[in-house]
Amino acid sequence: GIGINVKTRNEEFPLELQNTAGSIFIDDDNYIRNQLAAEIINNLLKAANNLADKSFMQSYKQRSMVLGENILYKKNNNWHEGYASDIDDYGGLVVYTEDGQKITLNSGEVSIKKK
Repeated sequence: GIGINVKTRNEEFPLELQNTAGSIFIDDDNYIRNQLAAEIINNLLKAANNLADKSFMQSYKQRSMVLGENILYKKNNNWHEGYASDIDDYGGLVVYTEDGQKITLNSGEVSIKKK
């Protein structure tokens, strides 16, 4: 998945993300927001036609900003720390938790932990 902060104010982010997270638009401009959503959907529909052969996965993994990073992820309404180790064949983020357990995140919020 993707996460795009459109109108999030800095103080709405968790403290540990306030110096790294950002938002695309601060002003309330629904036209631009709708246009952005339409462009994302159009591009996702184009990409969906190429999903079956999975030839894009290696390139996708190489471009990932979270693989090989310590991360924060939200699960059951709580933030947790982990290590992003891989992306599985279905697009799930493979994470090692703080206690060494291997889990796969298929949706939710993930951020790179500030070093």
